[in-house]
Amino acid sequence: METSELQRQISRISIQWLLEEPFFAHIIGGLSKSLNDQVAEIGLALQEDFTFVLAVNPTFWSSLSTQEQQAVIKHEVLHLLFLHPISKRDYLNERLFDTAADLAINQYIAHLPAHYVQLDDFKYLDLLPQQSVDYYYQKLQNHQEEIASSQVQHQQWPNQENTDSAKADVAAINLKRFLRQLSEHLTEKELERYGVGAQTAVLALRQMNKPKVNWRRLLRIYQHSSQKTYLKNTIQRPSKRFGTIPGIKVKRHTKVGVAIDTSGSLQMEAFYAFFGEIHAMWRGANEIQVVECDECIQKVYPYKGKTPEYIQGRGSTNFDEPIEWANQHRMDVLLYFTDGYGPKPKVLNRIPIIWLITESGIQPSQAEWDQLPGKKLKLTA
Repeated sequence: METSELQRQISRISIQWLLEEPFFAHIIGGLSKSLNDQVAEIGLALQEDFTFVLAVNPTFWSSLSTQEQQAVIKHEVLHLLFLHPISKRDYLNERLFDTAADLAINQYIAHLPAHYVQLDDFKYLDLLPQQSVDYYYQKLQNHQEEIASSQVQHQQWPNQENTDSAKADVAAINLKRFLRQLSEHLTEKELERYGVGAQTAVLALRQMNKPKVNWRRLLRIYQHSSQKTYLKNTIQRPSKRFGTIPGIKVKRHTKVGVAIDTSGSLQMEAFYAFFGEIHAMWRGANEIQVVECDECIQKVYPYKGKTPEYIQGRGSTNFDEPIEWANQHRMDVLLYFTDGYGPKPKVLNRIPIIWLITESGIQPSQAEWDQLPGKKLKLTA
């Protein structure tokens, strides 16, 4: 079997799911697929670019019925949804975790191959359905000898031995980012089918999308100084010229300069939180210019609704250059996303400045807090 034929068969399954279970269709459509004789059956493997690929053993795939093929793909998709591939490294007993993870999801899937573990395989433990991987892991702790070595294992997932922590952290961020973009496709009715684990994971992913600041309210006070306007139709007032509805309303664009501290003291999770806030501002019809800066300005670009693939910097911190840039370009306001650690700014800001401090950044009780000019807000979870 060629990889193209595998992709064609999986695409056919994805099309069938579009009407009944669109969330699964979107996930499987966004995954890379490959044939791999080294994989025992089918599984999610971590690639060099820190993303997961669906690796399929062609002999195993060919031995399955159409219903079983659909079932094993759903098995892997549910593992992604429950964030199991990035959770394995947090558990000491890998085989125990693999079995607990399978118990957490297989109960929702019909037509799995007979050797896939089910709750009925552990009837003597009186396991409750629709529980998390932690629940099943704890319940199996004293029954490790009953876990058959022939059961499906997930050797390609990052664990404490095969993946360094930095690589696993990047993989976790990429997976959450991928699922976060798709989580809105999962309806509440679909979510109820898959129990506590899925609900917890999706709610956490959706929470990552929510801005921590009411940007419409905060930026409204700076709109009076904006020189850029645009016309918008409105049904709230008739046209003064023709007396008809809709009329025309003059609105102002707020020119927002957004400085992002890309120094080495910030973690990658902070940058995704920053861009979540920036996206919320952008949706409010604000004109946004992003400045990436560590000890000097690395990159300047307009934000168009898409998070960049990478950021430039990771050196020391210097707050002066973005402030000077905002002065020169006459921004209506400068927002500075940072942890606050750095030397006191020497450049006097001639425009309003708001400092957005990460949760792990400086605190109001510290001297560094008072040395930053302008308004300061903490980005708390």
